[in-house]
Amino acid sequence: RDIAEISGAGVEDQGISQRTSWIDAREKCREHAKIEFRPSQGSFFQNTFVTESHKLVLYRDREYGELYDMETDPLQKKNLWNDPKTQPLKEALVARFTAEMVSGAEECVRERMAYA
Repeated sequence: RDIAEISGAGVEDQGISQRTSWIDAREKCREHAKIEFRPSQGSFFQNTFVTESHKLVLYRDREYGELYDMETDPLQKKNLWNDPKTQPLKEALVARFTAEMVSGAEECVRERMAYA
């Protein structure tokens, strides 16, 4: 999307343009990022939700996850998922992620395709 926009090709695609943040790193184009990882083989499925201050990793059909404070632990060495002090934060981030997934479902225009 961004390269097409910069080149003037005018191609419509999903997502939002990040051009302004590429030009000036102080400019924000989004409040968070959603990342999905699902290999073509097997049942493994991972969703990651990244805000300016935290990273939340959820695994489908798993009881465990990951939560990192990106301000105090940018190298992500201390997983706060099971820390009793961070449970309210974890619950709030999970709720925010879930709301974003539901509200953004109509924005996903591409079906996942696997190629051999």
